[in-house]
Amino acid sequence: MYAYQVGGSLAFGHSTYVERQADIDLYSALLRKEFCYVLTSRQMGKSSLRLRMKHRLEQAQQGYCASIDMTRIGSHKITPQQWYRGIAFDLLRTLKLTQRLDFKTWWAEQGDLSPIQIFSQFIEDVLLTRSPEENIFIFVDEIDSVKSLEFDVDDFFALIRFCHNQRAENPAYNRLTWALFGVAAPSTLIVDSRRTPFNIGRAIDLSGFSLEEAQPLVQGLVGIVDHPQAVFREILTWTRGQPFLTQKLCHFVQSSSQDSGKRMLTIPPGTEAFWVENLVRSHLIDHWEAQDEPEHLRTIRDRLLADPQQSGRLLGIYQRILHPSPHTPSPHLPIPPSLQIPISGIKADGSPEQTELMLSGLVANRKGQLQVANQIYAAVFDGAWIEQALAKQRPYYAAIATWAASQFQDESRLLRGQALEEAQAWAKGKSLSNLDYQFLAASQTLNQQTVQQALATVEERNRILTAAHQQAKRAIHQGRMIIMACTAMGVIFLGLAGTWAMQAAQQKQRATLNEITSMNRSAESLLSADQPLNALLESIRAGLTLRSASWAQTDPRPQTETIRLQTLITLQQMASQVKEQNRLVGHTSSVRGVAFSPDGQMIATTSYDQTVKLWQPDGKLLATLTDHQGPVWGVSFSPNGQTLASASSDHTLKLWHADGTPLRTFKGHTDKVWGVAWSPDGDAIASVSADHTLKLWHPDGTLLDTLTGHAGEVWGVAWSPDGQLLASAGEDRIVRLWSRTGVLLQTLSGHTAEVNSLSFSPDGQLLASASYDGTVKVWNRDGNLLKTLTGHAQEVYSVSFSPDGARLASTSLDKTVQLWRLDDSNGLEIMPETTLTGHTSQVFGVSFSPDGKTLASTGFDQTAKLWQLENTLQQTLVGHHSSVRSLNFAPDGQTIMSASWDETLKLWQLDGTPIKTLGGNLGDIYEVTLSPTGDRIAAVSKNSLGWIWDASGQLLATLSDHSDSLLSAAWSPDGQVLATTSADQTVKLWTREGVLLRTLSGHRNEVWGVDWSPDGTILATASTDKTIKLWTRNGILQQTLVGHTATVSDVSFSPDGQTLASAGWDQTIHLWDRAGRLRQTLTGHSDRVWSVSFSPDGQRLASASNDQTVKLWHTDGTPLITLVGHQDGVADVSFSPDGNLLASASLDERIILWHLDHLSGSLLDNLLLKSCGWVKNYLSTNPTVADSDRTLCQ
Repeated sequence: MYAYQVGGSLAFGHSTYVERQADIDLYSALLRKEFCYVLTSRQMGKSSLRLRMKHRLEQAQQGYCASIDMTRIGSHKITPQQWYRGIAFDLLRTLKLTQRLDFKTWWAEQGDLSPIQIFSQFIEDVLLTRSPEENIFIFVDEIDSVKSLEFDVDDFFALIRFCHNQRAENPAYNRLTWALFGVAAPSTLIVDSRRTPFNIGRAIDLSGFSLEEAQPLVQGLVGIVDHPQAVFREILTWTRGQPFLTQKLCHFVQSSSQDSGKRMLTIPPGTEAFWVENLVRSHLIDHWEAQDEPEHLRTIRDRLLADPQQSGRLLGIYQRILHPSPHTPSPHLPIPPSLQIPISGIKADGSPEQTELMLSGLVANRKGQLQVANQIYAAVFDGAWIEQALAKQRPYYAAIATWAASQFQDESRLLRGQALEEAQAWAKGKSLSNLDYQFLAASQTLNQQTVQQALATVEERNRILTAAHQQAKRAIHQGRMIIMACTAMGVIFLGLAGTWAMQAAQQKQRATLNEITSMNRSAESLLSADQPLNALLESIRAGLTLRSASWAQTDPRPQTETIRLQTLITLQQMASQVKEQNRLVGHTSSVRGVAFSPDGQMIATTSYDQTVKLWQPDGKLLATLTDHQGPVWGVSFSPNGQTLASASSDHTLKLWHADGTPLRTFKGHTDKVWGVAWSPDGDAIASVSADHTLKLWHPDGTLLDTLTGHAGEVWGVAWSPDGQLLASAGEDRIVRLWSRTGVLLQTLSGHTAEVNSLSFSPDGQLLASASYDGTVKVWNRDGNLLKTLTGHAQEVYSVSFSPDGARLASTSLDKTVQLWRLDDSNGLEIMPETTLTGHTSQVFGVSFSPDGKTLASTGFDQTAKLWQLENTLQQTLVGHHSSVRSLNFAPDGQTIMSASWDETLKLWQLDGTPIKTLGGNLGDIYEVTLSPTGDRIAAVSKNSLGWIWDASGQLLATLSDHSDSLLSAAWSPDGQVLATTSADQTVKLWTREGVLLRTLSGHRNEVWGVDWSPDGTILATASTDKTIKLWTRNGILQQTLVGHTATVSDVSFSPDGQTLASAGWDQTIHLWDRAGRLRQTLTGHSDRVWSVSFSPDGQRLASASNDQTVKLWHTDGTPLITLVGHQDGVADVSFSPDGNLLASASLDERIILWHLDHLSGSLLDNLLLKSCGWVKNYLSTNPTVADSDRTLCQ
């Protein structure tokens, strides 16, 4: 009988072994002698895969295979000597070399060498010399068990990397190949952050079975059930191909047949899903902890909850992954197959917490989206389980239980002071129960009352003391002694009063600081929950509270200074990153269509509540149009803005005057009307319908034409700007192009699901289509597919070009609006610009304002949101496909040039429009620099070359004299000499024509940074040798500056030449005087500092760090502000010539332009002014704003 195996390794040749893509990938990689690692969650088939690879390689006579099981070596109370010796002996044993070597004697002969040195000698002197001249494959299983060792094993993994790198020097190492198996992330193998990470080898993706791969498992169901394929397909629906669960469910099917006493289980056709669901629930989900044998689900649970310090964070993230948005589909759109099983998730960011969740097996990364791995996990570890687990993790677990048991009366159990702060910090980012929120709110209220009571007590004491003093004065006639006694008493009481008053003031100050801290944390939590507008409001509250506490502006205490700086950073971050400016609230059901009037003074929205609403741009509701008898979908203004057309499920099209009064009704469609579009000349209206037709109407109501050809409902319609083309699309997945006279010109095929929306570019040369297949496709006017955009995680509903054609917006079931930037400076490129988050459910409609500065979107959450695309604090430039390593403003400050590891240079306008692209095959570019005269561009690359172009982009010279990667470059102030630095440890000086003048030698390692003094007489260079060297223009070494404790990556002279700033991988910035004396060390970055730059007026210093931030400092070393916005390390910073802009380049492939005008005067006042200006309309017009908040900024 066909036997399924539940748990354990499958023997070679076992009938239930499923060959996956990982088998092919691993075998091919090993044949190519690539170092490999299979690191994934437990019970995914790693050990079975290892056994199979070993047998395949040996059968094919590809070499000898050695397997090391780290659990066999042991980890408890074992010394490094024993551990390394155990590994070496296991290798000898499995390679059958024990008879060729007296191992014990050989090991002892190595004397005083360290264990890792002996093991290294063992590989080179024993494995590679005493074994036959065959390939050796070393498989290391359970690699994660090394984490429980009581000593550091970084050297072990460093040695594996050494074996890989040694191939270049010792060919014998080409015979040695390692493959690691276990439950770990590569980044965690080498723990010491000061060492190079474990960055070699190929990751083999061991994912779940696909239906095609798992066909061998179906054989065991043949003769057991009527329709084995159908039953197995439903099993995979639940397990998503997880090997252990799939084998276990197949085993349960077999067991059910045996238990019933029937050879064949009868499952009526079409009921397989119901039958399998009952099996899953009864055998796996219900009472799962008792039924979990062999253990699987409990392993996941225990891994999640093992570390109390981390489990709360893991549960909070998993909670966000688990809870999907409401997937109620649009009534006019059929439920696609991908929605029949709920899809949830969050964007994968590679954080340690997300990695740990993936290693538990509970979640999986699918196309950049972190989702629950399968339906069984989602059912077992559901919302109720999370709430129970979080409840046990609460730092206030006992207190809340006692408080609840007292019917919420025992206030002694409520939190105060530090305990309350810690609890609020723990709750940040988690979705807790109502009981938790009630408890924390009650604690906050009690804490505030306690402070107020203390203040009241002090006031009462002061009143009593005042009365006592007055009474003493009235009793002065009773004699000197009494007076003296009373005076003494008054002095005592006044002293006490002063003490009490001081204590009360301090307590009040602490309460204020706690309140500000709480608001800052709340703002950060709201931002992480994709609610940036609410986050900004909370940050404004914190800023206003800080400003009202005048004592906090000058209080020198470290705690106050920290909170003051954090408030500025948080407010800057919220004000910089917010895009949502207002919300249109008033519809009572989902909001579908949206359109701006041609003059931009009116916005129309349509809704499932059967109404059309007209709004002012500031959010004020003007009118509600109520004549439709069904949900209203499409809406379109006439070109003159005087008339509005709407399309409805009541089978009609209606025209309205701009003031909202009805004009006429068009009848002709026999089913729901989904979309409407007015022709550019205003002489025709197109409508599309569920009746499979597109109709053309005259504005007076005359039906001009009915276009047929679609094989299903028609959902999207758009006119070309010249009015000569009409595009339609819908259920049949085809985009059709028609002439104005109704002739079908072309059909565009490519989407694999229904097409929802269409939009022509303003010049009419491009057509964008949005589809349920999760993509946006961009076609040219001839119907050729140019680009497929895949940034959304789920179905795409709507698409729209901006009026200038530089942007494209799309909306999706994934609750986001995606903005794309078009770049035609070097052929058409379309890059994701930003993702707008804030809708709490799927987003349907999207429309740009006529000036392109505002974007409106509508959603299932019954709102329309207005997004302001131009932020006065920052602007993002997108277009590069890899890390942006360098940037430089043109001398006139009107353009900026960037260099990237995508092998290109790009010249940009300051509004983000790409002007020109140079290169394309230059290698990874480290630096670009523009000459002060503006007529030369120089760039240097990792491929040991540099180039000089003229201002038009004409290549003038190639610099090829360096022998290793070029790392930086700088023009002399007169623009006559170019300095380049290299990993070859030299600096070279060139003429502007590219002629080598001289080579400067002196550094003992890579030279990373270079800068000229303003007078051009001194050249400063920075190196991995931890030094800065100062040279004369003719190449004479003047001085070596020592102070950094790691690589010095950049140097920059102040405009007056009196100060030199240096940036180091030791996370510091050093300021040196002209004589080379270290004047000051600036600390604050939490990772290596890549770049440093002075402002043109010399009053500020900017630094860029791998910690993803840019910091601004006063030149006296006082921190000014931290700029947060990049999603990866920041590689370079540069001020504009007027000092009003700061540009930063990042490994996240983006450039941010930071506007610095708000830094003059009071930073807090300026940030509050800008922030309050942003939310002004929202606070004044949004009906959901509390009355107390309407005056927030007044």
